[in-house]
Amino acid sequence: MKTILNLSGHSLITETVEALQVELRDDDINVIDQKVSIRRRLPVYTQIKDILSPHNEELRSGRRVYVILPGLKIAAGCVLAYIHGVSGRFPTAVELVRDPDEGVYGLHAIHDLEIYRQEARNER
Repeated sequence: MKTILNLSGHSLITETVEALQVELRDDDINVIDQKVSIRRRLPVYTQIKDILSPHNEELRSGRRVYVILPGLKIAAGCVLAYIHGVSGRFPTAVELVRDPDEGVYGLHAIHDLEIYRQEARNER
């Protein structure tokens, strides 16, 4: 089973889930829709920690975590820092794009951020 932590604020349509099943080669996908509402006057990382901490068991499971990042740039960075801190690795990011005609979000690409990190270490 693959877990998709959806922090985008948009529910995944059936076609996107089906595309993920094909891309990930797994029919058993658990999508967790987690609302992310950031208040500008409060520390962003603390808010992200509060939002993600209920998912710590899944993050610590040793299984790869696929995450659809929130649109707010600093929130996305805090999500990555928190998941890396809890799980010991960067998650695999799911990139969605909006279909201008349909107004829905579909699968664009999957990015294994841990592989990117390891490749970048070769540049040291």
